[in-house]
Amino acid sequence: MGTEQNFTGNPNEKNGATDPWNREPLWRSSYNRSTWIYKYLTKLNQIRFLLKENYGEEFFLSHQQTIYIDHDTYVYKKGPLMVIVSNQSFQQTKNFSLYSTINFNQWKDLLSNKIYEINHYNQLKIDNWLPQLLLPVSSLIFPFCSA
Repeated sequence: MGTEQNFTGNPNEKNGATDPWNREPLWRSSYNRSTWIYKYLTKLNQIRFLLKENYGEEFFLSHQQTIYIDHDTYVYKKGPLMVIVSNQSFQQTKNFSLYSTINFNQWKDLLSNKIYEINHYNQLKIDNWLPQLLLPVSSLIFPFCSA
């Protein structure tokens, strides 16, 4: 599902999500901009813009590299960005063993602004199942990604 469908699709009570030439314009409506989905997609679009601005079009054309996978969780790296997604909640902290070429100790989640540390065993611990977009704290994009 693309961003256009999210903004103009049936979940938002807008017509034309499947027809790019006949979408109901969101900006002319009295769309509630305080909903969680609107704020979340706005944040994702801001991150996408910053990634393009800092790493160029090549970032979006490059392939991702799988770092960790289990029955519920998938971790991959694309350029400097590490992405963690899960399809099931978990009640305990989850540890991911990372390969040795990841050489940054601190990572910032661009969605929550939480800082994660990789321990001396090269493991990353996460405490919730929400999607996470992690960049090294030392990254050039880091100063632009505040709350």
